[in-house]
Amino acid sequence: MNDLDNSNLFFKIYRNLYLKNEIFKHVKLYNNYWKDTVVFRDINKYNSFKFKEYLLNLEYSFRQHIKIPNVEILKIGNSFWDRKKLIESIPENFIPSSVKDLTIKKPGYYNNTDPKERLGNIIPPTVTKLNLREYNNPLNPGDIVKTLKSLTISMYILDELKKSLWPDELELDEFIISSYRKIKNDCYFPKNYKSLEVSGYAPHIFNINLLSLSLVKLKIELPKLSSMNLSTLKNLKYLSVQDFNGDIKKGFLPVGLETLCIKNNFKFQIGSLPKSLKKLNISSYNNKIELGVLPEGLETLYISGETEEAFEVGVFPSSITYLDFGAYSKSMKKLKVGVLPLSLKMFLFPDVYSFEIDEGLLPHSMETLMLPKSFNQIITKTLLPNKLVHLDFGESFNSPIPPNTLPETLRSLTFGFVFNQDIDRFCFPNSIESIIFKSGFNKPLKAGCWPTSLTTLFLGTSFNSDIEPYALPQSLRRLSIEGPFNKYFEPNTLPLSLLSIRLPSLYNKEIDIILPKLTHLKIGTTNNSEYFLKRDKDYSDSESLLSLLF
Repeated sequence: MNDLDNSNLFFKIYRNLYLKNEIFKHVKLYNNYWKDTVVFRDINKYNSFKFKEYLLNLEYSFRQHIKIPNVEILKIGNSFWDRKKLIESIPENFIPSSVKDLTIKKPGYYNNTDPKERLGNIIPPTVTKLNLREYNNPLNPGDIVKTLKSLTISMYILDELKKSLWPDELELDEFIISSYRKIKNDCYFPKNYKSLEVSGYAPHIFNINLLSLSLVKLKIELPKLSSMNLSTLKNLKYLSVQDFNGDIKKGFLPVGLETLCIKNNFKFQIGSLPKSLKKLNISSYNNKIELGVLPEGLETLYISGETEEAFEVGVFPSSITYLDFGAYSKSMKKLKVGVLPLSLKMFLFPDVYSFEIDEGLLPHSMETLMLPKSFNQIITKTLLPNKLVHLDFGESFNSPIPPNTLPETLRSLTFGFVFNQDIDRFCFPNSIESIIFKSGFNKPLKAGCWPTSLTTLFLGTSFNSDIEPYALPQSLRRLSIEGPFNKYFEPNTLPLSLLSIRLPSLYNKEIDIILPKLTHLKIGTTNNSEYFLKRDKDYSDSESLLSLLF
């Protein structure tokens, strides 16, 4: 049966009122329960709940043993346990074989060291993700099933991690330790895991012998890594280190590293960053970046700090395509013409950058540009890159836009919180598809002034002006008005191409325009389907009705 036959069959069923109502009912139930965790802490509420078969994500947090529906995500809460309950008292197959993601919580004061206790006895082999972050009890051999791909454990059971705990066949994609603390010398990690994340305060020297040679990703907070030789981790591609103190010397990092995220008082030496590095994220950096430190081949650079040194021409390699100065401090010096690499495609100024932008600073390769908060220069045709696709003017921009100055390649445009200038003919090129006014803008929308390519228009919290007939182009699909707007839409003000309209919560006028393609109408945060119910038009064959009602 081909797609056309399937579509015809669906609409034959859909036109049957009873079957259509049944479809709607089940779609509603499914949408209500498939996303969020449904929590039961009382057996009576659990027994009276009629729609268990629609659950995919369940938290079971009462003490009785009642059949669990075929969920995929299951949490066994603290209230499931009491001081006398043993794992061996839990019925066989209590956790259904449909479960793939399992969380078990058990507070430490319910601790039972009986060697007969086997957590693995109640975990079905279908479980691939096991979260024991709040399971503060010893683990025994057999508790960790070999089918796991993701495991999270608590710091309180680190000292119980014996070599016999880990199945030989176990190959974890993800190993997470919640709230690191100092561990004993006889602690063992699994032999094979690709990703290790250690959260919490970890000031102690981390034993390099605990790290798997198959490790691809390492994320750790507050370690003293300077005495470790990370270069032995030949497969490591991603390293994230918080509050690293000391110099990063040549040979310290693995030669195949591709992503490095590092924070605090450190300094790079020339040659210390491997040539394989593609992405570098450095925060709270207070030292000058010398020429030759950043390797050729680096593509993405995020940097923030308080250095008062100016960036020299040539410090950024020509391979960089993404440069973000993030929350850089106010001590940043003015950027010189020529300092930004000619390969740059995306550039984000620091919020506090307070200097005028010189013509020629922004390379023509740039496609995405976020200007600083204080930017309020007059736009000239040669100021902005001629290949620009996405432009954010920052928060303070409130200068008129001269006609024909914005690049003809521009597709999206975002204004900040104070822009309130008239939009006249040729202000916007016909390439623009999305325009966002965050706030401030409250000028009438005039006919002939908006690009015929526009598909999305967001009018922010200040908008309360008139919309002229034919002002909005027939290409427009999404219109959102967030301000105190409460005016009638006159004939020909809303284009027939609209798929989605969102209006402020105070809006109380009837919309007297038939919009045949409309699928979503929201007043405030509530879906409004009354608009359709008032109309004579037959929408019974419209596939959009499902998305409107659900």
